[in-house]
Amino acid sequence: MPFRQKTAQYLSIMILATAGMPALAQSSNSNATATKASASESLPEDLKNLQTLIKQKRFSEAFALSNKLIEAWGGDPGFDLLAGQAAYGADYFQEAVFAFERVLLVKPDVLLARLYLAFSYFQVKNLGAAQTELTRLLKEDLKPADAQRVRNYLQQITELKSNAVQSHAFNVKLSQTYDSNANSGTTLDNLANIPVESPFYPIIGSLDESSLEQTDHSTDVGINYIYSRKLNQKSSISFNATYVNTQYNRQSQLDREILSMTGAFTDHYWGATVNFSGYVQPMILDSEFYRAAYGVSLDASWPVADNWQWLWGISYASVNVNANDDQDIHQYSGRTRLTYFGNTIHMFELGYGDDEGKQDNLVSTSNGKNFWLLSYTLVRPIGSEWLIIANSRYQDIEHDGINPAIGALRKEESFNLSLSLDYLLNVDWKISGGVTYTDKRSSVDIYAYDRTTATFSVTRSF
Repeated sequence: MPFRQKTAQYLSIMILATAGMPALAQSSNSNATATKASASESLPEDLKNLQTLIKQKRFSEAFALSNKLIEAWGGDPGFDLLAGQAAYGADYFQEAVFAFERVLLVKPDVLLARLYLAFSYFQVKNLGAAQTELTRLLKEDLKPADAQRVRNYLQQITELKSNAVQSHAFNVKLSQTYDSNANSGTTLDNLANIPVESPFYPIIGSLDESSLEQTDHSTDVGINYIYSRKLNQKSSISFNATYVNTQYNRQSQLDREILSMTGAFTDHYWGATVNFSGYVQPMILDSEFYRAAYGVSLDASWPVADNWQWLWGISYASVNVNANDDQDIHQYSGRTRLTYFGNTIHMFELGYGDDEGKQDNLVSTSNGKNFWLLSYTLVRPIGSEWLIIANSRYQDIEHDGINPAIGALRKEESFNLSLSLDYLLNVDWKISGGVTYTDKRSSVDIYAYDRTTATFSVTRSF
């Protein structure tokens, strides 16, 4: 028998003696004891050290050592069992799940691996898998203490499922914002860059004040309601409604009210988490109904490696402008995103969209556009109270047709940076601050601008 296989066999025998883990009911005799002692003496030095650290309950050190040994020993059921125990003891429960699953793929009868796989599933909130494993374990010949522990976990799962069937949340948010360019206006005061061939050039000689950059402050009051309900262990539905009233200090024509209502259905198919959602968003601008937007989207995400998730999605959105249907938009878009889940979450996203205007209307066609989007987002919790979110985004835009008012085809680029910081005072109160900067460049100068905002908000949850 090759040495690696012997080691796996010896480790499978020794695991029952590991300190800090439950001892499953097994027959014991002098031959088994002698074999166990012999196996221990035959172990490589690194694995002896790993076993010793686990026996001494020095789990953080054991976990670090197992990570160094995984390249050489990963896939060996004996090593994976030790690595899983080290990860579980050090509170790296997802890593423990991976290790115990590898053990059972090769040795499905190792009860200790199945027991701690069930506990690890529970810790990562995979209650369905935990319940399946625990129910299976109750049919095995467990010691009374282990059987009682299994029943305790099953009782907790029953209570959690009962409490998690549906939930409600209600939040009120008050914000104060400084905006360096509230209307996304230009700093130019004339139209000197409009080509001579524009039929409007002799008429338009300067810009209205409302088109120029306007600095202002705004106050936002937001109300949010969230409802979610689990249909079963794999599927759920949710509803989110948010009303925001924004009042500007000087630019009252920008005052607005927006109601956003979103419904979503989530389920699991073929190893993927699938989410289908739709939204409706009416908007009132300066006390008059301005537009209605609605859309639907379909996303699917898969785990692709340790701590990595890949998402693919498509969406359709429509914007119907009440006063001028030449500005109506029908957008088709797709996106893909890679997310790394660790102490810090990293999200890398690439998207493409096509905004279609009315093909028989020059103004509407010129408002249509194609765009590429590239973004990176970092989410960093600090302790249980602080949360940092940083985002950078680049967008490349090309309009579908020549704007008849300026006689030119617009090509634009947009760069956006944002940083927000949340501080949780307690379960009911949160304060937040954030800054954003946008630099929009355009082949037609009057559409180029830069904009900086700074926001401070307080949120009360009920």
